[in-house]
Amino acid sequence: MAMESGISGTGGVFTFLAALSLALAWWWYHLGAPGRRPHTRTEKSTFLFTVMTLAIPGLSLIWGDGQNGLAAHLVAAAVPTVGLALYLVMRWRR
Repeated sequence: MAMESGISGTGGVFTFLAALSLALAWWWYHLGAPGRRPHTRTEKSTFLFTVMTLAIPGLSLIWGDGQNGLAAHLVAAAVPTVGLALYLVMRWRR
């Protein structure tokens, strides 16, 4: 999909790594910040789901043949986005 849109493979990998780094940096910030409440099991599970689903389009980008349609790529991008949004809402609900 990235190559069909005129984005190089290197740009796609960079974007994937930036998204993964953002999610992991947010996690580590909340672990070490003073005064923050500990993560609940639900928050930990949601974050693990988010990181694992973020890897799916990344693996497809690196080793995939690019034959999936636009709908498959949009779903692969939307699932981790929704997971990260859900995690952030759970962290800020209190």
